[in-house]
Amino acid sequence: YQHIGEDQPSDRSISLSQFRQHIEELDKGGYTVLPLDRIVDDVRQGNTLPRKTVGITFDGAYSATLEQALPLLDQKEYPYTVFYSSDLVDSQTPGYAGWG
Repeated sequence: YQHIGEDQPSDRSISLSQFRQHIEELDKGGYTVLPLDRIVDDVRQGNTLPRKTVGITFDGAYSATLEQALPLLDQKEYPYTVFYSSDLVDSQTPGYAGWG
């Protein structure tokens, strides 16, 4: 995911409602949500992943995304990975999460 919410252009965003639907599908669809590092390690080692394995990642540390999405994932105990540019955090770019 890149952005969740209505405050960014739709070509790189989904609504919070859509994200909730994705989480519901993971719950009901028999998916296994694993941490990205485990998926990568298993693939590198030639291990077979469980059928329908999913890793959840976020490209960019948009504060609105993190504030809305992460509590839902934490509630389900789903692991996730956030990729971000430290330059944006260091420069305190509006709309991006800080270090704290």
